[in-house]
Amino acid sequence: MKKLLCISLQLVISISSFSQQTTTPAPMTQGDYLDKAKKQSRVARVLLISGAALTTTGVILASGNVWNEIASINYNNEHSSGYVTGVVLLTTGIASMAGSVPFFVAASKNRHRAAGAPVSFKFIMETQPFIRQGSLVKSSYPAIALRIGF
Repeated sequence: MKKLLCISLQLVISISSFSQQTTTPAPMTQGDYLDKAKKQSRVARVLLISGAALTTTGVILASGNVWNEIASINYNNEHSSGYVTGVVLLTTGIASMAGSVPFFVAASKNRHRAAGAPVSFKFIMETQPFIRQGSLVKSSYPAIALRIGF
């Protein structure tokens, strides 16, 4: 029974590890990139603001207890729980603010992708009407289009 269970488990794992995706995902549109950038900006702002609040709270807690320990006569080299809590909040706040930076960078990249390339060249076929043997005829000619976005 154990052998049958082990063999069937190995078979299931090996079948699922060699399977592949049959459909390709649709390419992201400009709207998708813009939505993604907005969500990343929101996450970055939340991390930055909450990190600043945690850091401020940690500094207040840690500095208040440091002054109490400096002023006390019986200094025994042990920190109070308020000091430890303040240092933990300070460290967590700094880490949160540092963690917001990659989200700001990714949001900026996605915003630029949504806006498209600022300068692009394209070869297009333009048509121009002209008169040939008494009738109006449209003739095609190649042209270069320059798009500058602001």
